[in-house]
Amino acid sequence: MKYILDFDDTLYDAKSFKELVARDGAGSLLFTPEIWQHYDVRTYLHIDTLDWLRQKSKDDLFILTAAMTSDGKTVMEYQKEKLRCSKLGDMVSDIIFSEGDKGVDAASIAKQFPPDETIVFVDDKIEQCLSVQSAVPQAIVCLMVRDPEQIGNVDSVRGIHVVHTLADVDGIIEKL
Repeated sequence: MKYILDFDDTLYDAKSFKELVARDGAGSLLFTPEIWQHYDVRTYLHIDTLDWLRQKSKDDLFILTAAMTSDGKTVMEYQKEKLRCSKLGDMVSDIIFSEGDKGVDAASIAKQFPPDETIVFVDDKIEQCLSVQSAVPQAIVCLMVRDPEQIGNVDSVRGIHVVHTLADVDGIIEKL
């Protein structure tokens, strides 16, 4: 089983981090690589991230992260420095930086393995989930909704499993 994982708002609490930066009055540093000289990325990893990653084989884990802001601005150096400072590169097989729909990159990762290899994709953006669902139809696709109040008690959206924690991902796999 291979896991392709988003970083922001899936493994890392980007929302809380941005709120703290705003409260600190450091907004001018946001989306610059220099911000990581003032903040520790690992402090903002979701509480289940490290333990869950440690339970998996490094060879089975891939981080596929978008290097774009919500308004479409490319922030590649910021994202690369954030992932470097996270030290998660030591826990995963590869970190891939994407500038668009993740479906193409997920398909490239999936092609490295036999066709019967189970691929699990987890992202907090429905658009990315749909992109991967289209490009890698055999993948188990999970929409990460860390705040359950955002979506209620919905179990799936268009064949995409809704999860609130990384343990929920394991639960979905066990049911299949």
